[in-house]
Amino acid sequence: MNKTFDLSQERLILEKGQSFHSAFQPYSERDFSSSAIAIDSVQEVLSLSKRKEYSGVWRKLFYEHLFILDSQNVKLTLDPIYHFEYTKESDGRDETLFKNSRGFLLLLQLGENVAVGSSFLENQARLPSYVAQRVDATDVAYGQGRVKQLDTAYYDFAMSSAYLTYSPSDWINLTIGHGKHFIGNGFRSHLLSDLAFNYPYLKIKTNWLDGKLQYQNLFNLYQDLERVPSNEQTEELFERKMGATHYLSIIPHPKIEIGLFESTIYPSIDTSGKQEIPFQAYVPILFLNTLADDSDILAQNLGLNLSIKPIEDLMVYSQLSSQNLDEGLTSFQIGAKYFLMNGLRIGVEFNSVKTDSIFGYHHYNESLGLPYSGNQNEIIGSAQYMWKRWNLLARGNLYQGDVEQRFMMGELSYMVNPAVNSNLYVNLTHRDVDNLLLFSFGWRTSLQNLYFNY
Repeated sequence: MNKTFDLSQERLILEKGQSFHSAFQPYSERDFSSSAIAIDSVQEVLSLSKRKEYSGVWRKLFYEHLFILDSQNVKLTLDPIYHFEYTKESDGRDETLFKNSRGFLLLLQLGENVAVGSSFLENQARLPSYVAQRVDATDVAYGQGRVKQLDTAYYDFAMSSAYLTYSPSDWINLTIGHGKHFIGNGFRSHLLSDLAFNYPYLKIKTNWLDGKLQYQNLFNLYQDLERVPSNEQTEELFERKMGATHYLSIIPHPKIEIGLFESTIYPSIDTSGKQEIPFQAYVPILFLNTLADDSDILAQNLGLNLSIKPIEDLMVYSQLSSQNLDEGLTSFQIGAKYFLMNGLRIGVEFNSVKTDSIFGYHHYNESLGLPYSGNQNEIIGSAQYMWKRWNLLARGNLYQGDVEQRFMMGELSYMVNPAVNSNLYVNLTHRDVDNLLLFSFGWRTSLQNLYFNY
């Protein structure tokens, strides 16, 4: 769920989601159908319903998927996805900054229980100086995979995603895919973020006690771009890791959601090319890996997620995280978001990190949690207003650590086609640590979260 265009959907969840588990994202249509929220209502809010009163060309441009095959038991949609952007940077560089991304999105629904999705995106970009510095340090393009540098701050990179999901009954769902996840109700996540690149995964989701309890198990294959030393003549392999994440969500009251979180990462390759993973890593029991206290553990993150709706249209949320039990609490979050009126949301969030994150809690050289570490405090303030197809967003970040930094962003966009979040936009960004001003405009399909405010 893209954070910029989720306002209407979030308002509906806040108003009617008495038994909706909102922290583990992305959501599925089945999540809505099994809660108090009808999927037809969600689609109507997002303007995804067909407009038969318009001509075919008009509907394709402004309302529908490009290609639709809809029979009794099969529904197939196919769309182009893209991001064309031009940016002017105030640092005196002569080059025009740009993004040029092209790809496709395919969605297939087979009956009521099986769904398939696949996408691919090829990118070329000349990036702002501070983003290019981060890419050069990690060899990764802000959560979109390894880069091939073509020129100064000019990169080529690609990203693919896919999933196959099956629901044999109302209480269980199985998904295998290549993608990313987010746990939390705020802008940042201390537990599991969608900041890093896609990874192969198997997810098991079960619902109990009439939807008041939901348990999700996520088994991942992670990789960092560090070579494993080898005595063989062949090229050294990248460091590979196996992750086991368990999340138990409880709704004891319609206004309260509590989540217990455990994520453990084991090395799956050594100098011999293979390393045995202990049996408990494959057992879907919360905190079993913690109790086992295995010396082979690369990284572990334990946490608590909490959201409360004290009054109508207000959500207060929090996270606690410990990446090392011996050090106790290592980071925490507290925030709130409030709908002042229909279409207008304001929010404030405070994040604090007390220690450096453990190296192993990374994938593709990027964090699986926060984009920073080490005695850092961050305050995020935001205001967003949506009216019909118009969206106005303002967000500010204040960082306090070794260096104090402010990051301000304002964006105005127009939703061309809500079926794939196709929108035209203009963006003005200021980063005061290097007195950098960026002005951007473009046309994009907003289907993922990308983070540049650091």
